[in-house]
Amino acid sequence: MIQKTLLAIALSSAISSFAYSAPPEKPNVLIIIADDMGYSDISPFGGEIPTPNLQTMAEQGVRMSQYYTSPMSAPARSMLLTGATNQQAGIGGMWWYENTVGEPGYELRLTDRVVTLAERFQDAGYNTLMSGKWHLGYSHGSRPTDRGFNQAFAFMGGGTSHFDDAVPLGTVESFHTYYTLNGEKTPLPANFYSSEAYAKKLEEWIKETPSGQPIFAYLAFTAPS
Repeated sequence: MIQKTLLAIALSSAISSFAYSAPPEKPNVLIIIADDMGYSDISPFGGEIPTPNLQTMAEQGVRMSQYYTSPMSAPARSMLLTGATNQQAGIGGMWWYENTVGEPGYELRLTDRVVTLAERFQDAGYNTLMSGKWHLGYSHGSRPTDRGFNQAFAFMGGGTSHFDDAVPLGTVESFHTYYTLNGEKTPLPANFYSSEAYAKKLEEWIKETPSGQPIFAYLAFTAPS
């Protein structure tokens, strides 16, 4: 009888502890992507150029050495942000070709066939932030704030000057270089430099995030290309 009573008390205590324990803390998540840079170009993966901040982040986080991607900008970004193949995401290539126009997988924008990391984190209560190169769709409905980011300062195109002397890439209107702030076109400030501007804007939004709200941040540099 004593053993049964002790067992009942132990079970009751365990259930009570489980029922009233605080939910696990949601970690902040930061993804940094650089343009046209190799896997082993930074010091955490054997690069000869010192990158002490990235080294510290790697040592305090998780290092992964296997990743399936594309060697091209937009397709690689679509895979990173969705976990799907670039054709599933709608970014089958970089340009319009006559034999791909209208074909599924070659819409050259993120389609509704996929869900982005930002959308998942947004649903989980995160403050979702993006700063830098987008290159996953130009029109309304395809911009960062349409795909799960609460706030976004985005270079919409594929490549341009790092400074405020940006010139159009090509002659097609849809490929002209421009920036958006939360989905709307925005002019660049004086003395603009891409890497500094992207990082400062993201830092600003991170500091404005209410205490206790977890953050998902996507920082997409156009450097070093």
